Amino acid sequence: YWLFMDGMLGFRAMEYFFDDPQKEFETQLTERGFIVNRNAEFETGHSTAQAIPALMCPFHYDKFMLPVLESKDSGNPLAKIKPGLEYARRNNELIAAFNAKGYQTNTIAISASRYFYPTTHNFYAYNGKLADNNLDAAASYSQRVNLWDILVESTPLTVIKYTSIFNILVGLFTGFNIIPIPDSDVDADSLYGTKYNGTDRIWHINAMADIFINSKEPRLSIIHDIKAHFPFLLDEDGASLVRTETESLNIYNYPPQHRYTRKCLINLVDFILANDPDAIIVIQADHGLHHYKNEAQLLSSGGSPEEVRLMQNQTMSAVRIPEKWGGLEAPLDPLNITRLLVNRYVGDNYELLETHP
Repeated sequence: YWLFMDGMLGFRAMEYFFDDPQKEFETQLTERGFIVNRNAEFETGHSTAQAIPALMCPFHYDKFMLPVLESKDSGNPLAKIKPGLEYARRNNELIAAFNAKGYQTNTIAISASRYFYPTTHNFYAYNGKLADNNLDAAASYSQRVNLWDILVESTPLTVIKYTSIFNILVGLFTGFNIIPIPDSDVDADSLYGTKYNGTDRIWHINAMADIFINSKEPRLSIIHDIKAHFPFLLDEDGASLVRTETESLNIYNYPPQHRYTRKCLINLVDFILANDPDAIIVIQADHGLHHYKNEAQLLSSGGSPEEVRLMQNQTMSAVRIPEKWGGLEAPLDPLNITRLLVNRYVGDNYELLETHP
């Protein structure tokens, strides 16, 4: 189970910037068999679309992304890797490898093709499950989303970018056949508490329950969780707060949202282990606090470029591999997680990185 914690800052950065102790959280993870990487970070422009190929497509990263990122050429190297990102995500190497090996693969995502294309056997999104994994429809949908992003960045539509209007306008044209999934008897309060009212409160549980009941083993499941992502509108109990845009992007309003997210994360881990005690579980974020206003805030308050990189790139990272499946003795570099999983449980495909690029 790969818990893809979008925008969840790592241990070291939480302590450095916010004096927010992580010891209890770290202890909860180690007690559940995780090896924690307190210093995990990587550079791909602190972007989800760019992080997924780096984390899950080692061949693409080594051959196409890393040479550009390490290039001394003038200009923006990140702009040069963008043309291949959609191809890489449509041909996710982690998913392709486990599909080829005969695993049952599943994705629970915020949308089809926004970041994860429907290339797994089961793809849960839009409060249901795709009846068929239509890549052509996903590609068309992705183009509409990209067009919308351009429009909102260059017109007054920016003011509604992060409202439900975005989901309504794009959702009208998904082109997917969505089938409902059964309601589970799992108590949502046991995972989220009583105050959280996010859209994933019920349907993520229903999707997980459907995987446990109807998905054969062995299986690979990716769960995309965005509770830690900006805007920062949650208190540490998950209640939604009314904030101005400036307040919702103030980095010092992030710690309560992080604390709530980690409570939910531990509850989700326990939910998985109750249904699959021998589970291999990856907890890995794609970036930290990455909005351009977060960068401006830190720099204007005297922060250094090195501190900006720490804030943007230091990520939550922990991996649980029970002894039954070979165990894990030392923290994994985020860029080595897919390499290890594929090499161990599919077949030797990748060289592990001995040093972080």
